[in-house]
Amino acid sequence: MLFRELYDLAVTMGMQADPRGQAGVTSYLSHIKKESAALSPKQKKYFDTETLTNPYSDTRILYGDPKTQVKRLMVGIDAEESGSTCINRAARGYGHSSRYVCRRRSPRERRPKLIRYS
Repeated sequence: MLFRELYDLAVTMGMQADPRGQAGVTSYLSHIKKESAALSPKQKKYFDTETLTNPYSDTRILYGDPKTQVKRLMVGIDAEESGSTCINRAARGYGHSSRYVCRRRSPRERRPKLIRYS
């Protein structure tokens, strides 16, 4: 899967799960399109055209080529450095074909535990 395809899939899934509903998201996007049409040429130069198709300002491709083939993916909710370190260690030491989960047993625990599922 290409990086751009993965990004588009994430945006589409976000729109499907949006609490505003599909109609609310579509209405918001059409509102943004009308606002962008009313901008002066100087303002259009700095307008983020991604907002015409993506209603989430915190979701963008900031670095990397969108045409890059993605082989592995790490997904996290409130991801921290320790979690990515745990995944990196798993990929180096145990091979790439297994599945792993990093989790903390309690908030006081400093290092997450690596759990391997075959």
